[in-house]
Amino acid sequence: FHNEWTFVMKRLMRIIFIARKTVPFSFVNEKVNMPRAKLRINSMDLKTGTDSPAEAAVSSSEKPTPLEEIDTSASEGTHQQPSDKNSDEVCNITSELKKEALSEEAGNDFGTPLIVSFMNEKKNQNGEDSDPLVFLGKNISAVGVFDGMGGAGSALHMYNGSEKTGAYIGSRSARDAAESFFKKMNKKPKADIVNYDIVNDLKETIKRTFNSLKKNYPPKVKSGLKSSMIKEFPTTLAIVAVSGKEKTFSVDSYWAGDSRNYILTQDGLFQLSVDDLENRADPYENLTSDSPLSNQISADKDFVINHVSYKPKDAKFMIFCATDGCFGYYPTPMHFEYAFLKTLSESNSVEEWNGALLKEFGSIAADDISMAGLIYGYDNLDSLKDTIQPRYNELKKVIEAYDNKINKIEEAKSKVSIAESELISFKQEAWNDYKQSYMSIINKDESND
Repeated sequence: FHNEWTFVMKRLMRIIFIARKTVPFSFVNEKVNMPRAKLRINSMDLKTGTDSPAEAAVSSSEKPTPLEEIDTSASEGTHQQPSDKNSDEVCNITSELKKEALSEEAGNDFGTPLIVSFMNEKKNQNGEDSDPLVFLGKNISAVGVFDGMGGAGSALHMYNGSEKTGAYIGSRSARDAAESFFKKMNKKPKADIVNYDIVNDLKETIKRTFNSLKKNYPPKVKSGLKSSMIKEFPTTLAIVAVSGKEKTFSVDSYWAGDSRNYILTQDGLFQLSVDDLENRADPYENLTSDSPLSNQISADKDFVINHVSYKPKDAKFMIFCATDGCFGYYPTPMHFEYAFLKTLSESNSVEEWNGALLKEFGSIAADDISMAGLIYGYDNLDSLKDTIQPRYNELKKVIEAYDNKINKIEEAKSKVSIAESELISFKQEAWNDYKQSYMSIINKDESND
C-alpha cells in the first residue's frame, strides 16, 4: 500500500487524461468533456502588515538556461483557526483595485506586484486545496498553495459545526500558519531577514499549529488500522517568497510534497522545487509514474521543508506556485508552459488572464486546482506579453512539431483501424467461400442421416 490510498486513483485519472490528450493541442479543450465544479476566483485577504484581533492573538528567445545561481539546502524541521471561506464567494478585484487595497507599507523596494490567484474545488465546500496564500509586505512578500492529501487524511473531524476531512483542515491550517509566519517576518529589518533561519522557524510554526489541531480536532471515529497510509491532517506546501536589500532580489522557494514553485522570466519557465517522491522521478516521468510521496506536512510524522534560493538577473519576473491539478494532466511539462504562455498572449488584462488560466486548468483536471503568483517589474500585462513573446513563439514551434507527430500517429491508427476492419470482412467472406468445399463431405453425411 502507498502512503496515500487515493494516489493510485489520481494517477489513473491522470493517465487517462494524458491519453486523451494525444491529439493536437489546439483541440484539447474540445476533446475533454467532463463534469466540472463551478469555477470561481477566490477572494483574497491582501495583508499589509497590520494585525487583525484574531491574528494578534495567534502571534501572543533562447532556450531556457540552467539556473546556475541556485543554492540548495534542506532543514528537518500558535494554533490559528483554519480559514474556511465561503465557497460561493467570488471576487474579481482588478489589479488597480488591488493596489488601492494595499497600503504604502505593502510595497517593497521593488514595487507592488500584479497578482494572479485562484482556486477551484471539484467538491463544493469540500475541496482539499486551500485558498492560496497571497502576502504582500514591505520587507518580504510570499505566495503559497497547499493541497490536502485526501486518502491519507480521509478521517472525518467535526470542524465549525460540520464534518471535514483531515486533509481539508490540514491544508487550510498550513496556509494560516504560513501567513502568520510571514506577517511576523515582515516586521523584521531587511538585514535580519537575509540571514534568518526561515526554514526552521517556518517548520516550527507549522508544527505548533498542527500539534494544536491534534488536541482540538480529534477524529470522529478512531481507526484501529495502523498503516503508513494513514496520516493526521496531511498536506503539501509550496511557497515562494521575495525579499531584498538595496534593490538586490532574493527569490526563495520552500516546499514539502509535490506542489511546485516556479519563476517565469524572458528566458522561459523554470521550476524551483523538486517533487518529494519515493522513486525520484523527474517532472516528465512523474506524469505517468506511480510513486507515493516521500515527504509532506502532517501532525503525526516529521517532515522536511526543502529550500532553494535564487538571485534573478534583473527585476522583471513572475513567481508562482501551483498544486498538481494545474500541471499534472498535460502530456509533457512543455505543454504546461505552453498553456501558461498561450493564455497570457491571448489575454488583455491580469483579470482576463487569471480567468483564462482557471478555465484552462479546470477544463482538463480531475482534481482541485490552485495557483498564486506575483508579477514584478511590469506595470501592465502588455509589457509582460511583449517580454515573453519570443519564448512563446519558440515553444509554439515545439508544440506544433509534437502535434504533427501526434497527427501522424492518429492517421496511422485510422489506417490500421480501416485495415483491421477490411481484414475481418475479408476473412469472413473467404471462409464463406472456402467452407462450402471444406465442409462438403461432413455436411453431406449429416444430410444423409
